[in-house]
Amino acid sequence: MNAIKLHCLAGLLGACLIATVTPVAGETQTPAQKDPETQQEKPPAQPVPVYQPPRRGSPAVRVGGASRGAGDPLPALHVLAPDHIALTVQPQPVFQWYLSKPATVRFEFALVREDSIEPVLERDFGTVNSHGIQQLDLADTDITLEPGVPYQWSVALIPDEAARSGDVVASGMIERVTLPAGLAGQLSASSDAYAQAMAYAAAGIWYDALAVLSQLIRENPTDATLRKQRAALLTQVGLPAVGLPDEQGQ
Repeated sequence: MNAIKLHCLAGLLGACLIATVTPVAGETQTPAQKDPETQQEKPPAQPVPVYQPPRRGSPAVRVGGASRGAGDPLPALHVLAPDHIALTVQPQPVFQWYLSKPATVRFEFALVREDSIEPVLERDFGTVNSHGIQQLDLADTDITLEPGVPYQWSVALIPDEAARSGDVVASGMIERVTLPAGLAGQLSASSDAYAQAMAYAAAGIWYDALAVLSQLIRENPTDATLRKQRAALLTQVGLPAVGLPDEQGQ
């Protein structure tokens, strides 16, 4: 009888031990990946930045971005901005857009305060002989954004100077805000640029998260993972997954 009890107890203990190492459904354990050439373990993949939009009720503000037909001589044009007033903490942020192919017509950038008509900045790029993700860094100008003021920024393809109603325009909105205290602590706690991009995205600071990622890609142009992570960030706000490794541009 005692032997039977001991046998049952041992069985129960074995079941408990098994239960402690069995993964919960949906939480599968991924074995370490090895490089096929060196057979050394690869470092775990970095998580994708997750953008948390600011909690502000506002109408859709993004304009343009429709893909164009294969026979259309003009490229598809997208501003890399969410469909709401997105934020930056930089006085001179970076604006980014995507061209699906070189533009053989004049290309123009404009920045306008929401409470004004006249642009605070206009930039004529002429024809653009490259494609992919491109940018204008406001630090290359003498313009700074005023805090708390929404601005509309736009890029336009101008196929006919005499008929500007035929312009192909894409635009988004931006507002400069004060750096949140919690985010300031996160940024100062880490010098890792990717971790900073993650922190910006989680805090709802869209333009700065995207700018940091794009800068990392410029510094590491052969890193396909970084491009895929940026593309994943873009799809979170309804944009196409542009700028992947098989495309030119940043």
